[in-house]
Amino acid sequence: MATLKDTMIQDVAPLNARIYFDGYLYVGALRMIARPDYFAPYFRKPKRDDKSPFPPEVAADGISWFSHVFTVRELVTATLKQDPHSAADQQLRSHEHWQKWNHGLDLIRNRTVSENWPGNRPHRLYLLLDPQRLGHTISKCGKLPPIPYGYGTAFDRLGTSRCINELTL
Repeated sequence: MATLKDTMIQDVAPLNARIYFDGYLYVGALRMIARPDYFAPYFRKPKRDDKSPFPPEVAADGISWFSHVFTVRELVTATLKQDPHSAADQQLRSHEHWQKWNHGLDLIRNRTVSENWPGNRPHRLYLLLDPQRLGHTISKCGKLPPIPYGYGTAFDRLGTSRCINELTL
């Protein structure tokens, strides 16, 4: 069995789930895996004050989808707020997913502005390929804390695990 941490796993709230499904993007902190091959979002139900609905693509809390990571770009908060499209070079603009990514960049910009993200912190922008169904749901199997930044696993473990603690390398 592989021991390479090639798959990044992070908690994803409903608002970010829409960015994942509609824009094929995920934005995270530098504490996350720098260049994973895959991203497996752990979708979680909205908190009481969250007005974003649970995505219809997701049946329950957990990991039920994954995507190949096409590339990763680093941007600071000010750029995400003002011109996130500056992360796109000719390679991205000519890619078949450019329209999705372009829409996702708009969604991220809107989020940074509406939530008034502070400062000029660096962020990683993960540009993803088509979301794929996992075929089952990997849950937390009990009351566990939020998934820590930088959490990851070997991709082949996603196919055999049912609980997130089985993914730990």
